[in-house]
Amino acid sequence: MNDLGWPLVTSADKDAILLGVESGGCFGGPYHVELHPTDRCTTRCFFCSTRWRRERAELPLETIAALGRQMQEAGTRSILLSGGGEPLAHRKTEAMLEILAATGIPLCDVTTNGVGLTAPVRALLREARCGQVIISLNCGTEAEYTAMMQVGPRVFHRVLDHARALVAERGRRKTPKLVLQFLVYKKNYRTIPAMYARARELKADGVVFNGLAYLPKEMQMDRAETREMLDLFDGVLREDEYRRILGICSFEQDFAEGICAIERRMGDERSSRGAFRRAADFLLRPGYTLGEKLEHRGRMKRRAEVTALLGRHRDPCIRPWYGLTVRSDGAVPVCCVRQHVLMGSVHEQTLGEIWRGEAFGRYREQMRRVLLEGDGYQRNAADDLVSVACCSDSRGIQRCPFRSFYYRDDLPFFRRLEKMVGPTEGG
Repeated sequence: MNDLGWPLVTSADKDAILLGVESGGCFGGPYHVELHPTDRCTTRCFFCSTRWRRERAELPLETIAALGRQMQEAGTRSILLSGGGEPLAHRKTEAMLEILAATGIPLCDVTTNGVGLTAPVRALLREARCGQVIISLNCGTEAEYTAMMQVGPRVFHRVLDHARALVAERGRRKTPKLVLQFLVYKKNYRTIPAMYARARELKADGVVFNGLAYLPKEMQMDRAETREMLDLFDGVLREDEYRRILGICSFEQDFAEGICAIERRMGDERSSRGAFRRAADFLLRPGYTLGEKLEHRGRMKRRAEVTALLGRHRDPCIRPWYGLTVRSDGAVPVCCVRQHVLMGSVHEQTLGEIWRGEAFGRYREQMRRVLLEGDGYQRNAADDLVSVACCSDSRGIQRCPFRSFYYRDDLPFFRRLEKMVGPTEGG
């Protein structure tokens, strides 16, 4: 998971976002910009949903420089590099990073396959104040990696070397953090323990387990396989207790209740041990300093509060007031998920013109209705910029998984938003 630069947003920015939600207007931003520098890639992942649409599109350096100036003028707080291709496969990656570093706007996150994470690139990421690098390693073993990514074994070991170097070169700095993403599906779920072991071996700061979407029926997991997968997640969760693991989810099926059941069992077992035993377990647990243990304890307390809040809430999306995405062809889609719905092009308009334009205005008004009307919201034909993923409740498989993950740990903001849009019916 990444925070999309939310910790860099000021109190005044948050006030402006909430005022926008309340009124449907725009009072600042974009506060966050996601750039897709290129649609080229250096691997051939069998599951990639964009590989058939690649046209070798790439944002020219002069366009990136112009966007940098426009983001400075807009007061943008953070930039993210990701995309339908591999962001570090841009033909002039180092020059691109130099331009972004010169803006002074922190590069909050780079999502990459890690192949292009060379020494010069790593140095430029540090210069650009990169907050974290998410490497889509996807598999824990060489055999699974070569099959899934459709590349040779040397690529796997090159990525591992780059990950080790990223951690070693930062020295005492805490950034950029290393987060590993693993994609779990029918053919590799039995290697979940190996995935977690790989993350520990690489000294990753975070681990995310995700799933694949739009799989053919023969590649979808049956109930027995899902139960076996949950048993494996039970094992790594008991070992980790959310120290490195940042999230477990899937686009193929909704097994959130299964993960919640594991968490409840772990909580019940912990409570049954008594206060003295729990204190001893806390103090004597090996491998962590007291400071790290206290930090983890605070994080888990906050996680419990967030879970309780989400349990009675609609998981609100504030994307129309927070940020936008610029694709490698210059198009600005409505959001990072609905790439086919376009709001404009940076080759024809400035970021400010798009952000304050008619299309984004309609988007905000439609999303405002989704948030304020809640369970009573009825989507109509005129609502062309929101979808059922924006409207479904926080427990449905159709819901968008990206609605609040980046700001939900900001409990004061989340509570202010909750008062504005209200709990779910019966919450």
